Amino acid sequence: VPKPPCPSALFLAHSFFIMGKPSSPMYAGVNGYFLKQDGGRFGDLNAVPGFGQMFFGKDREERIWMMRLLTEGMKGNHDYQVMGRRHAHTLVMAVMDTEGADMEEKRLCLSVLESALVNGGRGAVKGLLEGGLAGWL
Repeated sequence: VPKPPCPSALFLAHSFFIMGKPSSPMYAGVNGYFLKQDGGRFGDLNAVPGFGQMFFGKDREERIWMMRLLTEGMKGNHDYQVMGRRHAHTLVMAVMDTEGADMEEKRLCLSVLESALVNGGRGAVKGLLEGGLAGWL
């Protein structure tokens, strides 16, 4: 059995707790993600689950939760590659530049990028530099 990437494993672990607590502010987003899946099954393990739905949604709490998950889920080069399939780091840099982002969101954007640079290995450093990190800074 292949080991799931950290972002996928964290999403599942946090989701189990959230789904047991309908009063959670994250319940609607997580439940919505699973309801959109084929038969409620978890989708592709080699993708960041719910990234598009939660990161681009209108709910600020979901975006913050997703950025925390990206920060915590970066444990190695494979995790960086999984996040790179969704262009997560480039999109995080874009959020940082928007006027609508508050200080907490900007701090989390920097945390996501720092986590990628520190934990993502050489591939992450190369990918972030090629993705415009140096010019963005």
